[in-house]
Amino acid sequence: MKCIFKTLLAISFIFAWVTFEHEAKAQGIEPTISVKLVNYLGDKSFITIQPSKTYKIEGSNVELESGKTYSVKVESTGVGIYEEDQRIASADSFKVTPSTYSATLSINGRKYLGDMRFINEGNKYIRPINTLPLEDYLKGVVPKEAYADWHMDALKAQALAARTYALTYINSNAIDDTQYKQVYGGYDWNERTSQAVDETFGETVKYNGALAQTVFSSSNGGYIESSLNYWGSTQLPYLESKPDPYDPQREWTKVVNKQQINLVDKDLKDPNAWWNSINEVDSIMANNIKQKMNANGFSGKDIKIVSVEDVKFYAPTTGQRATRGDLVVKYIVKDELDSNGNIKVSTWNLIGEKASSVKSLINGTSMLNLYVKSITSDSNSIVIKGAGYGHGVGLSQYGASVMASQGNSYTTILEFYYPGTTISQHYTDAYPRIEVQPPSAPTII
Repeated sequence: MKCIFKTLLAISFIFAWVTFEHEAKAQGIEPTISVKLVNYLGDKSFITIQPSKTYKIEGSNVELESGKTYSVKVESTGVGIYEEDQRIASADSFKVTPSTYSATLSINGRKYLGDMRFINEGNKYIRPINTLPLEDYLKGVVPKEAYADWHMDALKAQALAARTYALTYINSNAIDDTQYKQVYGGYDWNERTSQAVDETFGETVKYNGALAQTVFSSSNGGYIESSLNYWGSTQLPYLESKPDPYDPQREWTKVVNKQQINLVDKDLKDPNAWWNSINEVDSIMANNIKQKMNANGFSGKDIKIVSVEDVKFYAPTTGQRATRGDLVVKYIVKDELDSNGNIKVSTWNLIGEKASSVKSLINGTSMLNLYVKSITSDSNSIVIKGAGYGHGVGLSQYGASVMASQGNSYTTILEFYYPGTTISQHYTDAYPRIEVQPPSAPTII
């Protein structure tokens, strides 16, 4: 019997490659956004990628096959893509495009929708740039910026703040996935946060018809900071300082050890006997201070910090954040002796410095902002206490959660944190998400 092959679909199937442009082609259509991937990836000269479906390398006939693992490497001033040890493409940069919208590209284990461009950053690192429709970008943002079990209105408020913020970066290519912009986790979605995005599709916060600067932080400590105070820019009427009765006032504490080196048991007439064998208790803080001293008249001197005598933060803004600070330390310099032949202990005073600089010098990573509420001191330590986490301008994420749990709608939450603004529908139609089905296998009769 002779076999007859009946083809139900065309034997040769051409993929309708999906590409994502920066701007919508028609008014009222959801735009796309391009995001530099920095936060989870870090700085790498070598990364691995794995497509869930076929991807095409733009400008070439090379395709990345579903389920295979490839590597992307820095090469001279460009980028190379490898399958195992064989280079399959090389160029200044690469853009890979999925064959169907729902395809994902895994980068070092984290999945992303949309196009992906790989560039050579400073001849050191591979920097992926992910381009995708804005609403799907937001579905990767909201679960990273808010807890999914928060009240739905808190999640909706976060969705509008994030959407409005992102829209100001649509054409700038300056947004990344870090907390300095807004955290984006790729295709790591949550059902509740995606619901918040879907139910507020296209909604934004505007002031006098223009997109508002909807900045936000984790907690303002009970007092909202103004845009003028924090950034030194023009004061925006909806980003002024005021008390926040809803923020749970997240508290923080920074402890500075006073004694850094104990000189009691040291031969002060012969510092060479012990100089290289002792170090400060807080080496990071001590090195910060010494670098500052070296830049201010102590260049080339071998210094050790003996003690921190005083730390002050003062001159608060209308938003209660300190603007100035003092730091007083005792130090020794190798081979500098006093009139008795002992190593000389001197005092270095830093008075009226920027508060942020003093915070950095004392390695104030546990100081979550400059809303300092108290400073106490005893013989062993200086204890600095404050409240809030982040810059404190605009929406407090924890405050929004409290407001929502008390029955306030997302519109009321946004009115409180951005007073005088309105909610507006920025676009009404979704960007086309094209799904392409592979051909059916031929039927054999």
